[in-house]
Amino acid sequence: MTQETDLADFLRVATDDELFHKMRELEAKSEKEGLEEVEALVDLTATEIENRFPGQSLAPYVRWKQDRLL
Repeated sequence: MTQETDLADFLRVATDDELFHKMRELEAKSEKEGLEEVEALVDLTATEIENRFPGQSLAPYVRWKQDRLL
């Protein structure tokens, strides 16, 4: 199994909160290791967010992150 396959399996059953946590984890990893190391995983996760929230792009995730900063 690949990282992408494992992530896709996780995303199918993840709650919205788990999905957003995973995106934040991948963002942090990309900042540390470089985007090219995790780009496919970030893209897969972003696509799942967009599928769950049609027409909103990543706005629900951005709001989720902002709520955690308050």
